[in-house]
Amino acid sequence: MEKAGVKTNMRTISSYLFTIIMVIIILPASFWAQSDVEKANQLMEEAGKALAHEDYATASQLFQELLEYYPLDAGVNFNLGLTLHLLGQNQEAIPYLEKALELDPNHIKVMNALGMVFYYLVDYASARKYLEMYLQKNPGDAATYGYLARMSFEDMDYVKSAEYYLQALSYTPNDAGMLYALAVCYQKTGQMTLAAETYLQSANAGYTTEIPGADPLYHWAYCLNESGDYQTITSYAVTSATPPLLAKVVAMAYFQLGDYPNTITAYKFALAGGLTEVYPQLAQAYSKNQDYTAAVEVYRQAIKYDPGNPSPYSNLAYCLNKLEKWQEAIDVCQEGLRQTAGDEGLLRYFLGISYFNLGDAENGKTELERFIANADPNRYSTQLEHARAILVGKL
Repeated sequence: MEKAGVKTNMRTISSYLFTIIMVIIILPASFWAQSDVEKANQLMEEAGKALAHEDYATASQLFQELLEYYPLDAGVNFNLGLTLHLLGQNQEAIPYLEKALELDPNHIKVMNALGMVFYYLVDYASARKYLEMYLQKNPGDAATYGYLARMSFEDMDYVKSAEYYLQALSYTPNDAGMLYALAVCYQKTGQMTLAAETYLQSANAGYTTEIPGADPLYHWAYCLNESGDYQTITSYAVTSATPPLLAKVVAMAYFQLGDYPNTITAYKFALAGGLTEVYPQLAQAYSKNQDYTAAVEVYRQAIKYDPGNPSPYSNLAYCLNKLEKWQEAIDVCQEGLRQTAGDEGLLRYFLGISYFNLGDAENGKTELERFIANADPNRYSTQLEHARAILVGKL
C-alpha cells in the first residue's frame, strides 16, 4: 500500500481527467481582454495535455498560472490540488482541494481526492471524514470502502474493517483481494471457520501472490487446523505442485488423525519444496509408524539444519534405543549436551536410559539423578516419574 510518492490507481486518474475536460468547457470568458481569454484557454489546453501524459510537474505549474486568471474556479483549484497530490506533495495539495470544496460543496471528486490526500498523510480521521462524505453522494464505490477498511485494519479495529470489506464486496462480490483481506479480519478476531471459508472463496476467485505465507489455500488449511477440522484439510489432495506450507499443514492434519503414512507423504512433498523445517515432524511421523531406521536418518538431517535444538537429539536417542543401538544413543546425547548448553530438554533422561540399557547402571543412575534434580516438573512430569521408578527399582 503506497503511503507517499506519485502513484495512484487508474480508476482515480481517469475520473480526474474527465473533470479536466469539463473545466475547459465551463471556464468563463467575460470581462477580459481577448488576449487574456486566449492565454487562459491555452494554459488549460496545455495543462490537460500534460496531465494526460502524466507530466504532473508541468501540469501543476500550468494550473498554478491558470489560478491567477480563475482564483475562484472550483475546477482549477481541484486540478492544481490533484497534480500536487500526484507529485506526492500531499500537504501542499490540501488548501487547493479545500478551496475547491468550499466553492463547490457537492463536488464529489474533490471529496474523494481530499480523502486520498489525508490517507497518504496517515491522517485517518480526516481521510474518513471526506471518504464517508464522498460515499454519501456515491455509495457504490467499492474501492473507497476498501480504503476505509484498510485504515480500520491498520488501527487494529478488525471488526470495523470487516464491515467495510463486506460493504465493498456487496458491489464487487468476486474481488479476490477484498475476500482475502476480509478473511484476514476474521482470522484476527478468532473466527477461524469463517476465515477458512473466506480464504477458500478468495482462492477460487483467483487470488495469487508471490509470498508463500500469504497463499489463501495455506491460510484456509491453517484456520481449519486451528478450529480442529482435520478431516476437511485432508480432503485436499497433496501433489508435487502443492505449495510447501500447505503440504505441511495437510501433514499436520493427517498426524492429528493418526494417519502416519499419509503424514509422511505430505511432509515429503513439503520437504521437496524446500521446507527443511519439517525434518523433525517427518522423523516423528516415521517414529509413530514404527519405522525407526527412517526416523534416525531424518532426525540426523534435522540436527544438521538446527544443531542448537535439543529435541532432535533426544528423539534420535529414543529411536536408537528402539533399534538397540545404545552406544550410538549415548554418543548422540553427549553431542547434544555439548551443543545445547542451557537447555538440556530430555537429553539427560535419555542418556541415563541408554546407559542402563547398555548395562552401565552406575552412569545411568548418575545421569537420571541429574535429570531429576534439574528438569522442569511441569514439562517433564512423565519422564521424571519414570526416572524415579527406575532408581527405586520399580522397573
